[in-house]
Amino acid sequence: MRDVANLIDQSSVAHIAHWEKGRKLPSLENSLRLALAIQCPVEILFIEIFNQLKNEVYEAKTKNKIQLEYQSYCQEDENPGD
Repeated sequence: MRDVANLIDQSSVAHIAHWEKGRKLPSLENSLRLALAIQCPVEILFIEIFNQLKNEVYEAKTKNKIQLEYQSYCQEDENPGD
């Protein structure tokens, strides 16, 4: 856990222990850092919340007959750190 704390610039492993045990949620920045450190999509870190919200949004879209498409406005950096 110390290695992960170092990777995401956390001075205390206690923060990570709280996140791991569900006592607290990490900030958006810490969530993104953690996802990058362990190489997983950020939504995996919050899978229960993500699935609940996904179902709610799907139901609202279906009920209101809304169709939205994702459009990328972000340019992906293929070589971070260069």
